[in-house]
Amino acid sequence: MKNKMQKIKKILIGLLVVAALVLCIKLLCVEVTYMQGVDGIVTTRSLPLYLKLDSFLNRHFHYRYLASQITKNIESREEKIKVLMKWTRNNIKPQPQELPVIDDHPLHIIIRGYGVDEQVEDIFTLLCNYAGIPAYMATLKTIEPEKQRTFSFVYFEKQWRIVHAANQKIFLKNNSWATLKDFTTDPSLILGSEETISSRSSLTYQEFFSQFNGYESIHKTRHRKQTPLGRILQEFLDLF
Repeated sequence: MKNKMQKIKKILIGLLVVAALVLCIKLLCVEVTYMQGVDGIVTTRSLPLYLKLDSFLNRHFHYRYLASQITKNIESREEKIKVLMKWTRNNIKPQPQELPVIDDHPLHIIIRGYGVDEQVEDIFTLLCNYAGIPAYMATLKTIEPEKQRTFSFVYFEKQWRIVHAANQKIFLKNNSWATLKDFTTDPSLILGSEETISSRSSLTYQEFFSQFNGYESIHKTRHRKQTPLGRILQEFLDLF
């Protein structure tokens, strides 16, 4: 009788394992969605969950490996930031006018090798985080909405320093990296700065910051969603 009960127990356990496997396979085959923007037009596309998970993990490990290779043998945080900024600008060329602006995943920008200035900031801040340097990108507004620009912020020497990766630009105040507050409290920092924000614009840094009218940090936690644990945490936080 005892042997019979053990056999029944094993059969039940086996059936439960098979049922669990079948359920997992069905769940992994469920169609999920992702969004892709082309020239400002966002399209929702679908693919099986297992492909989305595979792509997500593939991107995560690529970012981690790439950041480690770029900053290999570099100990100084300052030098890491500079090297990451230089690599990003050298490998993400300015957006060709004849090609569409595609907005989906940062890895695709790296593979394409070109992008708009905002995408340069996106790649730079993402790689900084993977290299252990807190960073995020944010939109700085002016009194003229069409002149808003995206800048990067890196945590360096206990403060958030503003940089413009698209121009490999580090702003200085008394030989130290400047913060956004430095610009808003001391306009003289940009007086006489005739350098343009981009090659396609006549807008100078001096003109831009003299018209500063607010700060939007909607991308402050964007990098979290690129890592497995960060994605889970951010999805949980977004519920509240």
